[in-house]
Amino acid sequence: MREEGFEKGIEKGKMEEKRNLAAELLREGFSVEKVAKMVKLSLDEVKEIGKNL
Repeated sequence: MREEGFEKGIEKGKMEEKRNLAAELLREGFSVEKVAKMVKLSLDEVKEIGKNL
């Protein structure tokens, strides 16, 4: 059970890093489509990140 929690924490951290990178790329002017492809997130996820900038 402890290991399962650890793995969930690692995955959460990886996702947070992807979201941070996507936000930075959007700020730099990359298109939503390009960002989604580069960081391997869905278009909807990247659009949502863009709304919060």
